[in-house]
Amino acid sequence: MRLIVVSSPAKFDSELKILPGLFENGLEAFHLRKPKFSSRRMNKYLNKFPKEYLNRVIIHTHHNLAIKFRLKGIHITEKQKKKKFFMLIKLKILKLLNPNLAVTTTFHSISDLLREKKKYHYVFLSPVFDSISKKNYRSSFNEEILKQTLIKAPQTVIALGGVKTQNIFKAKEFGFSGVAVLGALWAEGVSPIKVFTEIKDACIEKDLKILPLNLEV
Repeated sequence: MRLIVVSSPAKFDSELKILPGLFENGLEAFHLRKPKFSSRRMNKYLNKFPKEYLNRVIIHTHHNLAIKFRLKGIHITEKQKKKKFFMLIKLKILKLLNPNLAVTTTFHSISDLLREKKKYHYVFLSPVFDSISKKNYRSSFNEEILKQTLIKAPQTVIALGGVKTQNIFKAKEFGFSGVAVLGALWAEGVSPIKVFTEIKDACIEKDLKILPLNLEV
């Protein structure tokens, strides 16, 4: 069972102070998602990032920085996928510069997940549970259809959306290969390291071994 963390969309300095503790407690992959960050601001963020953990970062925007900072990979967003030709050229260039670059994406429907022919290192399916960070963003997946889909899914699928300690085992029952935590970790008034540790402990208590994230195809 893979355990992944997605960054807060907006936090900067406070997040950077917390990240070393997450990595020290076993975080294997960190998705850097800052949709409002300019290239300059993202560059500034990565310059402050703990250098020994840059190789665990998957960046969602300003993909060229993945080469500059030797990041683990890039994430293709819904908006970016619509620019098919542009993304095709960009991916070829990035792969030429780093053949081992991991590539991930997100799907919001079962039909899109099953229709996708391109092989990703892994993909997110969202929202599997009612979102914590986005009000009124509720899951619409039928549990039985979800189970049947994940058995035959051509991708390695990670559950995203509403993931918290209480529903980790349910994600495993559905057939997900892992979970990605966002809202539960960065909510106001909580300790991200404590929440991360609780989720990791919940996996252990449910006999769900947390595996190192193998990003090879």
